[in-house]
Amino acid sequence: MFLLYQFFRIFAFIGLRIFYRRRMVLGRENLRFSGPAVVVVNHPSTIMDVFNVCVEIRQNCYFLANYGLFKHPVSNWILRRMYCIPVKRKEDLPEGANRNNSEALDQSVRHIQNGGVLFIAAEGVSWMDRVVRPFKTGAARIALAAENNANWQSGVKFIPVGLSYSAPDQFRSEVIIQFGKPVHAAEWRTEWLSDPDKAVSDLSAHLQKTVSDLTLTVHEHELQPVADKLETVAENLFPRPKQEYFNFRKALIERNIRRPELTGPLNTYFSQLEKSGVSDSGISPQKDGFFQNLIVFAGAIPALAGRICWFVPFFIPKFVSRKLQLYPGYNGALKMFLGFFTIPLWLRGIFRTVFVFSGSHMTAWATLAVAISLGYCSGYHDRFLLIWRARRKAANLEPAQLESLRQQRNSILTGLDITT
Repeated sequence: MFLLYQFFRIFAFIGLRIFYRRRMVLGRENLRFSGPAVVVVNHPSTIMDVFNVCVEIRQNCYFLANYGLFKHPVSNWILRRMYCIPVKRKEDLPEGANRNNSEALDQSVRHIQNGGVLFIAAEGVSWMDRVVRPFKTGAARIALAAENNANWQSGVKFIPVGLSYSAPDQFRSEVIIQFGKPVHAAEWRTEWLSDPDKAVSDLSAHLQKTVSDLTLTVHEHELQPVADKLETVAENLFPRPKQEYFNFRKALIERNIRRPELTGPLNTYFSQLEKSGVSDSGISPQKDGFFQNLIVFAGAIPALAGRICWFVPFFIPKFVSRKLQLYPGYNGALKMFLGFFTIPLWLRGIFRTVFVFSGSHMTAWATLAVAISLGYCSGYHDRFLLIWRARRKAANLEPAQLESLRQQRNSILTGLDITT
């Protein structure tokens, strides 16, 4: 099982780098820990949350998983041997059924006492938005119980992790994984000894805030569209270094999302964009230079070849995902999993076909290199083409209308509080 865990870890490592266009990992210095730990994360993308976090942690992790996944004998056998501990949620049981998780709690405490690492998505349920909801108390209860049993000498720590997705279920999207500084359970000893329930509640709230600070979160679901619009308008202002990039976006949201003098004009601007049939990227005053036009026109043929070449292996996962109609949070993991079969089989088919007709291994390998290059060329060209089309579309507006939209955009940018 240890070897199988390492295999899946390599599998996830490769798959994540193909699935995401940009995958940013922050706070790696906080991963240099040893001994018992509880890795506590927010939960916007079900299985992808596990992959994105655990490939970065050198220790093997145990996982608290939904009890419903263990109901089938085969999945029960596999999951219990793949470091999973079943936890019963209300939605996993019939109405009125006894929801006793004492066995899961005891098993988790024993694992921590033995120096293990436990992964917990503390919201309990996956929500595909930017709101970090109240944490369940399980993570705090397990860690404090383990420390108390060891007379507060075992050094149990929480490793908080914030996950921020641009589109949790979309191929070639972006994700930011930020590891925070450890929170030591022993710091809550006094409160636990006087009132264990209050200690668990307060620690859970503290962990929620800590994780929330590590994400590009909004505190209310209704504010998410405003955050998305703010980031769209300010996208070209984002600095390049990773931590500065995150800090800028975090400050942009927190300092501007509740300002009516800004959000009013922002909503009006995007409403007018929609009515005019244009996008913010088209309104941007940046002009297409020679290099951009060269990529759009000269890259059209290799980009088309790349789309044709890679249509089948990428269409199949997308088609299967759509037909199964699973909860959208599973789509990313399903597409990545299926891609590990369709892409190698497709590459092998290309290799064998070229070899049969040419009789040359060198020619076959060269063809594979060209095919892979065309795939990346297609993705790169698509991004340029999207912006180029948006600007062409905006250029067809009446000059006065285009200038009015640009003035609104500039006014919004001028009014932003973007100090970090």
